[in-house]
Amino acid sequence: KLTRNLESKKGKIMKNTLLKYICVALVTLASSLAANDLESAQLEREHALKSNAVGLAYYKEGNLNDAIEQFKLALEADFTFASIYYNQGLVYESVQNLSMAEANYQMFKTLKPRDHDGYIKLSIVLKNQRRLHDSLEVLEEGMKKCLKFSGGSDSSALAMTEEPEIIDGYAYLIWNRGEVYFAMKNFKKAKADYEAYLAAKPGDNDAKLKILECERELSN
Repeated sequence: KLTRNLESKKGKIMKNTLLKYICVALVTLASSLAANDLESAQLEREHALKSNAVGLAYYKEGNLNDAIEQFKLALEADFTFASIYYNQGLVYESVQNLSMAEANYQMFKTLKPRDHDGYIKLSIVLKNQRRLHDSLEVLEEGMKKCLKFSGGSDSSALAMTEEPEIIDGYAYLIWNRGEVYFAMKNFKKAKADYEAYLAAKPGDNDAKLKILECERELSN
């Protein structure tokens, strides 16, 4: 009986030891897989960065077909790389493929909600399709995001933020909203936006001219 008890204890010890070895092996395997995944993700990101840079160079040269091919390769490597969608949008916009430009700017805006350029480019594409109300909604969404990131709910919060890009972004969104109101022939609201932009960017001659245009239209 004593022998059986000793054998039983010995078996439990061996079993526990084996389980420990298995746990260590699993942890080691998981760590190795995580390291491999990280290395693979880093390589994919590098490929995406390289293809995006080449595509942008092609775009600047006017070689638009090759630019699109490079951007496609970049997205295959990393489909979460926001700048690729923005750059693809530029290419499609330049050849007047506004539906594809819209889709790419929309994706960029989704991935980078803090970047005012996404809202502005998307609104311009919508305005060029005469979808003025949609364009207006996008700009107002961008303005709300600017206020949110500045930590407030109205424009007074912008004065408190230490992020100048948020202040600039809000000003450019106001300018573009003025452009949409002008296209809608709502010259009163357009004038108010141009004046707000001028307050943020004193001395801007384009804003002064736009205000004069609105005043001329309002006096007719």
